[in-house]
Amino acid sequence: MSSIKIEIIIPIYYNDKTPIEDENFNLIYDTIKEKFSGVNVEVSNIKSQWLDQTTKKYIRDVNRRLWVICEDTEQNRNYFKSLKDPIEKILRQKEILMFITPIELIGHINS
Repeated sequence: MSSIKIEIIIPIYYNDKTPIEDENFNLIYDTIKEKFSGVNVEVSNIKSQWLDQTTKKYIRDVNRRLWVICEDTEQNRNYFKSLKDPIEKILRQKEILMFITPIELIGHINS
């Protein structure tokens, strides 16, 4: 079975620039961890800048990266697609960046 890496770029500030509370991050992490028995989070700052298509102004964000490796199934892909809107609501964002990358696993700890 092939595998995929699903990444979610998570802002650390709400759109009004107030810090997002740890409880909201933990809610997202715990939800994914329960489904996949694990989740990876990089807490180093990722600085982003992007053009808001509505206002035509550049937005600067500070983010962290959340990722999980799982089997490449329609069920797993649909799970993350269905998670996008709830995460945007929890973090009060217009949109968050999520993407899937096919990967080839070289070995497992349990192999």
